[in-house]
Amino acid sequence: MISLHFFHTNDIHSHFGNWASLVQYLNQERSRLRVENTPYLTIDLGDHMDRVNPLTEGLLGAGNVRLLNEAGYDFITIGNNEGITFTKDILDSVYNGRQFEVVLANLYDQDGKRPDWCRPYVIREMNGVKVGLVGLTAAFPVFYRQLGWNIRDPFLELKPIVEFLKEEADVVVLLSHVGLPFDERVAEELDGIDVILGAHTHHVLKRVCSSVQH
Repeated sequence: MISLHFFHTNDIHSHFGNWASLVQYLNQERSRLRVENTPYLTIDLGDHMDRVNPLTEGLLGAGNVRLLNEAGYDFITIGNNEGITFTKDILDSVYNGRQFEVVLANLYDQDGKRPDWCRPYVIREMNGVKVGLVGLTAAFPVFYRQLGWNIRDPFLELKPIVEFLKEEADVVVLLSHVGLPFDERVAEELDGIDVILGAHTHHVLKRVCSSVQH
């Protein structure tokens, strides 16, 4: 039996008062897992950036990307704070400096192409287990349209990707910045997703699955 560990953060909103403690915890736990030869991924689920913070506003998100890089994040998806408070040009520029992958399935340019800085899904092998990850963000069509984006219905985008990943991966993980009601609908209506990591609505759940056994 193989244990797969997922460290995940969400809705930081550029509140960095406890960031150093968070990174210290991540480093400590990841070091322990490396000694045990146990695979892990570190993931952020969006709204890491918030322009209310002078660091984020002054560096237009580049400071947030640097913090995620230095903390060793593997994958992120974006939230509405990234998607509709920065222009397309800013996002194109800021994510050029990333050392992680952005997983996001329902954001397109108005010509129907996805931005170069994101992929709808990824498959990562973890000690012989193929883990498929798909990312989604909340749809605010009016705001995204004004910025030159085409944001699509996350549920409709998710269904065919899950059908594909069910065949290609051993474990399917959803990175959702859509909110708890959406995540509950997905859990009830879609087969094939093993883990949902949720964000956006700031719910605090009593029990959170942080590892998967395969």
